[in-house]
Amino acid sequence: MKLPRFGRPLNPVLARELKERMRRKRSGFVLTVYLVLLSGALWLLYLGASVAGSDGPGALRLASLGRAAFQTILFAMLVLVCFIVPGLAAGGVAGERERQTLVPLQVTLLRPRSILFGKLAASLAFVAFLVVAALPLIGVSFLLGGVEPGEVLRGVAMVLAVATTVAALALTCSTLMRRVQGATVVSYALVAFLLGGTFLGFGAEMLVDRHGPRGKPQLILALNPLMATADVVSRVPDTGSRIPSPFTPLQTLIDERTKPNDGSMFGQGWSGIAPDTVVGNVAVLKSSDGVPVPVDATGFPPPANGNLAGAPAKFRPPLLNRIPMWALALAGYTILSLGGLTLAARKLSTPAPDER
Repeated sequence: MKLPRFGRPLNPVLARELKERMRRKRSGFVLTVYLVLLSGALWLLYLGASVAGSDGPGALRLASLGRAAFQTILFAMLVLVCFIVPGLAAGGVAGERERQTLVPLQVTLLRPRSILFGKLAASLAFVAFLVVAALPLIGVSFLLGGVEPGEVLRGVAMVLAVATTVAALALTCSTLMRRVQGATVVSYALVAFLLGGTFLGFGAEMLVDRHGPRGKPQLILALNPLMATADVVSRVPDTGSRIPSPFTPLQTLIDERTKPNDGSMFGQGWSGIAPDTVVGNVAVLKSSDGVPVPVDATGFPPPANGNLAGAPAKFRPPLLNRIPMWALALAGYTILSLGGLTLAARKLSTPAPDER
């Protein structure tokens, strides 16, 4: 089989996987359920917006509804992809091992990385097919307004990046384990850690710190696909016709990274620490040695000229907090994917003694 433009032979593993996958009845079933769930999420959003209602001009309501519809579809698409991909990739190598076809594949002229590339590309090709199938639903948000093409491209690109990482991790598990069932369980466990375990880890860190997420780098959350995708899509405008999306609370948490980490927030933030006294518009806290320290509305001491109502102190977040979370996420995903595939390639370099 030749590529029409370059004349290079197509990866035989990829060609075989594509033919087998698209001929299975399960592929059509997965596509149908996927589209039904996405449509259901869009319908529930429409019902919720109709019941709740909102104030403001009609154009703003439609724009807010369109933005919320796009982000809701993107959220549902991301969650579904995270749970579909392990089922596609976890049986890639372990399935060959169970069918006793792995050793003949290893002794061919194909390199281990070519085998892994074929398995990985076949899984991602089906994911790309799912993304394309969801484009008509995304087009509904364009009819309502409030969504830019660049936002759609960023969101879809992040979904594909997450799918690539999950597929690479699942393929690594499939290479290291002897059975498809075990590889599938471990793959879903990794996905559960990325989606939920990172929130639990960050919550435990906040319990120990007790000062809230303000000013924190949130490194563990950078691995969460939901947080990374929430960072690449635009924020919902804070207007009277605002309709929140599933990404809205996540975006609020991300915005805390660039705020001053003063640890007080006067009961308006996460810590709930109230000032000892209030003088005019200035709160006064006591330091560890009992000396009163005036603090203005920004949470910082006022300027040295003695004007308690002076201009707010300038704050520049640390270097790590100035890096967008989506960039940290892509860096982490690249390390995980390349590290996993490198380990899998070493495992496939020669047939194992117990498989010959």
